[in-house]
Amino acid sequence: MKIVYRPHLLRRLKQRKVPKDYPRQILQNPEQEYFDSATMHNIAVKRLPYGGKVHHMVIAYDIIEKREK
Repeated sequence: MKIVYRPHLLRRLKQRKVPKDYPRQILQNPEQEYFDSATMHNIAVKRLPYGGKVHHMVIAYDIIEKREK
């Protein structure tokens, strides 16, 4: 299984200077998980410190299954 972050997430991490390990932290231990049927992407949410406060941090990602040959 391969996890692929959405391009929007990668842009926002850089623009907002969010710690680069936050997506991994959110994905490994999310407080909430969803599947967005409108966009067909997985969503994970976790509260983490950012900018001196604790915020709900959200990542959108896709799961690519490896196929057996």
